Amino acid sequence: MSLDNLINNVHLSLSISEEEAVDLLTKISNTFKDNFFKKNQLKNIQDEIEILFSILKSSGYIDEYLQCDCGEETEIYPPNTTHCEYCNQLLKNSFVHEITNLFKLKNELNNELNLRNEEILKSVIDDQFLDIFYELKDNIDTIIPFLGAGTSLPLGLNNWANLLNEMGASLKQQDKDYFDKCINKGDYLGAINVLKNNTLRLSTDEDIKKHIVRQIEEKYKSGLAENYHNIKDIINLEPAFFITTNYDSSLIDYKEGDKYPYTLDQIEDAHELLNKGKQIVLHLHGHIRFTRSMIITKEDYESLYKDDRIKSYLNAIMGTKNLLFIGFSFDDEYFKDIYYNSFKHLGGQHFIIQDNLHPDEARDMLKAGLRPLSIKVDTSNFSENYVKALKIVLKNLL
Repeated sequence: MSLDNLINNVHLSLSISEEEAVDLLTKISNTFKDNFFKKNQLKNIQDEIEILFSILKSSGYIDEYLQCDCGEETEIYPPNTTHCEYCNQLLKNSFVHEITNLFKLKNELNNELNLRNEEILKSVIDDQFLDIFYELKDNIDTIIPFLGAGTSLPLGLNNWANLLNEMGASLKQQDKDYFDKCINKGDYLGAINVLKNNTLRLSTDEDIKKHIVRQIEEKYKSGLAENYHNIKDIINLEPAFFITTNYDSSLIDYKEGDKYPYTLDQIEDAHELLNKGKQIVLHLHGHIRFTRSMIITKEDYESLYKDDRIKSYLNAIMGTKNLLFIGFSFDDEYFKDIYYNSFKHLGGQHFIIQDNLHPDEARDMLKAGLRPLSIKVDTSNFSENYVKALKIVLKNLL
């Protein structure tokens, strides 16, 4: 059976998409590779083990073996073996031997799946960015994901531009024009100052924070299936910890283990971030659970990034880690301020994933010390296609 037929059979028999069938087979191949396994071990990967095993066995990509326990000796034999090499009795003599059926994937399956996944990868990454992808993959053990608003959009939340547009509806026309101008150039903190200075409803930091919290709580889609977003794909990278400028709880909702949204006030020192196994989520600009921690004004922002404490954290982190920015646009002044103020001069190699980059845009990022990885996204249904393309890249990093 060819790999195409195997993928198609898994797709039809398990009622999953062809992409999911490839992912499932890749997971099986990566899990067992050159190792022997028992049929029931497939349960750890897919519940429908009888159907899945039957397909794999008929595909010709599995070899069968017999594990024979003869007294204190254990040996693995091909299925046509008749006698035990230790006692010379019939192998299937149950009075003397304990027999276990074992299986092993043929190398061809792993090789063919690698080629297929490389084809899929090249469908979403231009050749000129493949070297950066493999560079990122080589450094995956040192990568810290740094998430921006773009990662929360599939969960129903607004980006900064849309959130602010809702808040500026009551502005007078002259103020609205200037407000829109700030948003269009990515000066979101400037737009917030326009709101504070020219509205009664949103004239204080507390008013604005409460409005943002309400918007997040109303729009956030919890428990969304994994194929609709990339949060779980990012978590599966298994970094030492996560950093985000988002206020929402998406990372802690989908990850296992520590469910606490840490802000800088809850972190005593940089070593706490590197606590192995805890995978802390650091909300650099605050979290809706702690409204006082939310960074929303230029004054908040400048105070944060001039703080010696955050400088010491970042210096400690960057000594051993590299950042992977996801969900940010290099066009936004908001992101550029964060990057230039805190990360550009700290050393290390930092990566950023963006969509449909022009080579000139990529060169600007390289000059700024960022390693850009551009993914090809069909703009006809941008949000859905972005999630799919990013999912392919993140899964192939593993």
